[in-house]
Amino acid sequence: MKKTSKIKAFDQNVDDEPDRHNVRFINRWKFPSWGSKKNMNRSSTIEHGINTMFVKVSDQQKRSKSTTSSAVNNSLVSLGFAVANTKARDLYEAIKKSSIEEIENLLALNYYRDKINSVDKENSFTFMHYAARYNRSDVITCLIGSGADVNSKSGRDGIAPLHVAAQHNCTKAAQTLIQFGAKLCGNSKAKEGPLHFCCKYGSEGVAEIILREAEKLNITGKIVNHPDNESYYPIHFAALYNKERMIDILLKYGASIVKKNINGRLPSHFAAERKDTSILEHLLQYAKIKGQNDYIMISNNEGGTALHVAADVGSIAAAEVCLKYNADIEAQTYELLTPFHIAAMNGNYEFAEFLTKRGAKINSKDNEGKTCLHYAALSNNLPLIELMIQQGADIEVRDNKEHTPLLSAVYKGCSSAVKKLLELGADITATDSNGRHCLHYLAEQADLNTLLILLENGGKQLIDRPDNKGIVPLRLAALAGTIGAVYYLVQNGASPHILDEEGNTLLHLAAKGNHRDTIKHILEDIKTKDINVRNTFGQKPIHIAAKYGHNRVVHNMIRNGADINSKDIYSYYPLHYAAKGGFNAVVQLLVSKNVKINVLDRSDNTPLHLASANGHQEVTKILLASGADPTTINNQGQNCLDIAIENEHAEIGLQIISSKYWEKVLENREFDGQTPMKRLIEKLPAVASYIYLATLTDVILSLFLPECSCFKKETLVEEESMNYILNRSMVLSNLLQAVMDRCVTYTNEIGESKEEEILFNFAYLETPPFQTRHKKVDDGYLAASSILSHNRIKLMKHPLIRAYRHYKWNSLLRYLYYGKVFVNLVFLLAVCVPVSLNIGNYYEAVRNQTASNAVGAAVVAQYSEAVYTRNIVTFCAVVFNIFINLTKYLFQPRKLKQIGIINDTGTSILEIGVELLVLLYCIPFERPTTNFTVQMGALIIFLSIINFLVHLKRAFGIGLYLTMFLTIMKTIIRASLVIILFLTAFAIACYMVLRQLPEFSEFGYAFIRVLTMMVGDISYRETFQHLYDTNQLQHSSLALIIIVLFVIVINIAFANLLVGLAVGDINEVRSNADISLIQMDLSYISDVRTCHLPKWLRVYFSRSALVLRKHQKIKLREKYEWEKLTEGVQLQVPTENAAAKCKTITMLEELREQHLEIKDMSDKFTDFRSDVFQRLYRMEQEIKKANEDTTKS
Repeated sequence: MKKTSKIKAFDQNVDDEPDRHNVRFINRWKFPSWGSKKNMNRSSTIEHGINTMFVKVSDQQKRSKSTTSSAVNNSLVSLGFAVANTKARDLYEAIKKSSIEEIENLLALNYYRDKINSVDKENSFTFMHYAARYNRSDVITCLIGSGADVNSKSGRDGIAPLHVAAQHNCTKAAQTLIQFGAKLCGNSKAKEGPLHFCCKYGSEGVAEIILREAEKLNITGKIVNHPDNESYYPIHFAALYNKERMIDILLKYGASIVKKNINGRLPSHFAAERKDTSILEHLLQYAKIKGQNDYIMISNNEGGTALHVAADVGSIAAAEVCLKYNADIEAQTYELLTPFHIAAMNGNYEFAEFLTKRGAKINSKDNEGKTCLHYAALSNNLPLIELMIQQGADIEVRDNKEHTPLLSAVYKGCSSAVKKLLELGADITATDSNGRHCLHYLAEQADLNTLLILLENGGKQLIDRPDNKGIVPLRLAALAGTIGAVYYLVQNGASPHILDEEGNTLLHLAAKGNHRDTIKHILEDIKTKDINVRNTFGQKPIHIAAKYGHNRVVHNMIRNGADINSKDIYSYYPLHYAAKGGFNAVVQLLVSKNVKINVLDRSDNTPLHLASANGHQEVTKILLASGADPTTINNQGQNCLDIAIENEHAEIGLQIISSKYWEKVLENREFDGQTPMKRLIEKLPAVASYIYLATLTDVILSLFLPECSCFKKETLVEEESMNYILNRSMVLSNLLQAVMDRCVTYTNEIGESKEEEILFNFAYLETPPFQTRHKKVDDGYLAASSILSHNRIKLMKHPLIRAYRHYKWNSLLRYLYYGKVFVNLVFLLAVCVPVSLNIGNYYEAVRNQTASNAVGAAVVAQYSEAVYTRNIVTFCAVVFNIFINLTKYLFQPRKLKQIGIINDTGTSILEIGVELLVLLYCIPFERPTTNFTVQMGALIIFLSIINFLVHLKRAFGIGLYLTMFLTIMKTIIRASLVIILFLTAFAIACYMVLRQLPEFSEFGYAFIRVLTMMVGDISYRETFQHLYDTNQLQHSSLALIIIVLFVIVINIAFANLLVGLAVGDINEVRSNADISLIQMDLSYISDVRTCHLPKWLRVYFSRSALVLRKHQKIKLREKYEWEKLTEGVQLQVPTENAAAKCKTITMLEELREQHLEIKDMSDKFTDFRSDVFQRLYRMEQEIKKANEDTTKS
């Protein structure tokens, strides 16, 4: 037995809503805003929601997965009592057909009282909405007594119960709802009030109730003239839905007939659109009574009146009503369209005949200069055309583009209208403003029927007649690919060998338009002389087809004997055009036909050059795979990699570097004397080196934008452009990475001893000294300079650069560096020792002042002679140090040009400062030692030692930590400003409060004391014991507070801040120190490169490669060197590890899937357990009920 459905549905409303916009539009003209209103079929959710279905509350609970066990038990108990006390299965069903007593019993349950204002899942409506739908005023009263909200909005459209009553004309429900405070102007989501629903569905009774109540509240005008969100007023709906009785009611209560909707339409416009003459005349009569005689002439947003609307829908009856009330038959819209134009557009013969009888002008023009005859021709209505000609329409009238009705009909392909106009005497030779005649238009179309009509009616005379640009119809037919037009034009006398101003034949034009079938027709049927005919530029049809990427046309031409290895006057071959345009299919086709790959154009560019310049990756890949030579250079000395780098096409650069020609490509220096590596480093945006080390976040974006000087600033504003640049940077970095990776070669199992060998190729990092094979440049190429000047951090850390630095350091730099350190040490000793002795003698002389005059004079004489000698020694040390520095720059003449003296600004200034102080100290040599010179000497010793330490930054063992220390000091100095402000504040406070203490008696001493307290020297007992002994402590409570704050702020907070700054970022400090040392090495390499060194030393210093070997008898130093230089190099990936890794990943994926399956099974088991529990509980309740019935009986 088939189960009956438990779902109940409302009866559908018998009145179907009409379509708001059943308005026909043809051709060009229409009222755009008339069609902008949303579809008139705006039936409420009540019909599509409430009328859909009922679902039992128990079923809803059954499907709910979020109900807890206790809540389920309570709900089942309530439902059990409901089933026992009522005949209805739930409250929804009871509202429709049960008595009020049963409803009250259900409402007595906690379950329904708690959900009195809740919506059901299926329809999203409350109990109050259902009660309003079934006109149950008693139920409404009962629901309100239980706390139901009379103005609750729900459903798809957000409507209130009064809307439901208005839709179904439930007067009792409406009266009760209004009695209990239902809002008369309560809006739905579309801001439609209940009165809008009354007008849409003709609910006159509810409308009377609403308006009477509004009259009592003195808000009638607000209710009756209330717009929705598209400015539709109730009277608009009444006119639109043909509710004449509703219009009477609305006008009775003061509805305005001049209110416009969002499209500027009046109620009279809707009445005319619906062809309801009764409502239309009623509105016009009402306007006349109110003295609004120009009401009929009020237009919408497009300038259309009611008569225009009537013309658009073709309602003669409505038009008669409009004219009866003095409508202007010649009224024009904003586009100067009259009702006659609109009737002609729609091809409405009857309406046009009606207008002619009423005296409408037939030759009036719109804003495009078109007359009614133009639109009649476009509508292809023959009787209408005849009618207009009979009424005196000008058959040769022209619009703003010089189109006659015949040209307009030809342009739109209205063959019947064309034939009729020709029969009525239209001029077939008429041309438009560009000199084009009928055959020009038909040559571009596939309308052969119209073409034949013209050719049969005198069109042959136009076959070879050109337009103002000298273009004949056959050329347009070939370009458009209309085979039929080409055939009939040639058959009727058109010359197939005619050329255009550039010498293009029909084949050239058809090839340009990608018309393979047209080309086939021209070759087979017309029998063109030569498929390899050239135009003025020496281009054959296959050149044109390849230029525009028409691979099917190219294939067809090759089959018919086209020459794929011919060139034009620019020395461009078809492959050049295809590669330049990036047409992969054409390139692949030509390559498969054994085309010449490495052909040169006028500038010696190969197809691979053009593909690289225009960034066509797939074309480049095809050409390289087909044997294209990337080492070929053009007349500018550029190979394909140079072109790719110049145009920032890094992906293509990667393809070239991955080919077997990579070494020869990188050796090219013909362009500017530099290798491609230099330009590659310079083109790489600075942030690209960080992209691999950090996540692409907004911080990176903010850092990235200022660095991108190679891109236009305006493109950086858009997010898509920023993503594009980031992607480009990543690819450029990949390209550099690939180049350097290929310069590191690892091999194993060399010879019988199975040695391992790694080769670092430095050939592309610098120009060999004294090379003469390539273009000479002033400075030779040096990768170190480019990396350093452009701050390429990632490249600095590459193993190739690490090995490069290692070789340069061990070959020459370390000797120069430690020689400089030795000179600095000599300078330090030659300055510090004499100055220290002078200071010691000064204090000895001060102690001997109490001695006898003879002894004192001897000591002073001896002391003066020693000072003189020491000052000379110090002066010689300074002169020697200055001489060494000048000698260094004399060996580096370009260093002076580059202002290399301030290469390391801090170090240079410090060293120059020390030298100046020493000169001021020792000159004149006989200057006696005074207290001032003692202080200057102490400063000189201090700065000299600091200067020596700074020069030890590259020293082995301590250089890294010294660099880290300087980095930490910079961080502390940046934070010192805040510390100084706090220390100043505490110093002033202590100076004011504790001035009686000696250490705080002056502000300067107070600041120094506070500074010592910062490092922990508070000395609480010594400082404050005096206050306690002198009974001043009770007056210095503020001082104790200041001390407590000082301990918290300075000794605790700032101490931890400095520790965090200095130690918390120790990894970053270490990384920065490493980078600083790398930069120092690269700077030394650049400096030595500019030195005037002996030839043999320069050759030794510029070694092109470094080879390391690892074998069983390797020494400890060599092993350390191997491990250091091979760090980060992928030497070998064992296949066993790779297989194990893949197996591990597979197992993890399987475990993840099993976990998800177990979770899904657990959820299903929980649902099943809940269902079983509910069924058992329900059976238990039924058993109890049966026992109670048995007991009662």
